[in-house]
Amino acid sequence: MTAEVFQCPYCSTRTRHPQDVASQYCPVCHWWTGVTEMYLPWLAEREPLDVVRHAALSIYLREPMPVGFAGSPADMEIREHLAAAASAEDAVVIIMMSRPVA
Repeated sequence: MTAEVFQCPYCSTRTRHPQDVASQYCPVCHWWTGVTEMYLPWLAEREPLDVVRHAALSIYLREPMPVGFAGSPADMEIREHLAAAASAEDAVVIIMMSRPVA
């Protein structure tokens, strides 16, 4: 059986350590780069805003969407807002608000 792997979206380091994989923690960046709500503000402290917007949009597009939601007018509006987000924190709020409540 192959161990699960976590790859950091920032530095591309891959780790098989079970705790790193479970918590989405990068042992090189020393941050929880796999957790969207923590990664984007952390990234905003290190990179220009366009890099943060690109990362936020990539995360948003990569996450699975409920049936009937992807491609809808609401989805397109969320993507437009995300692309125009003024800050990483705004992008996080947009991503969180776009997720369905369980």
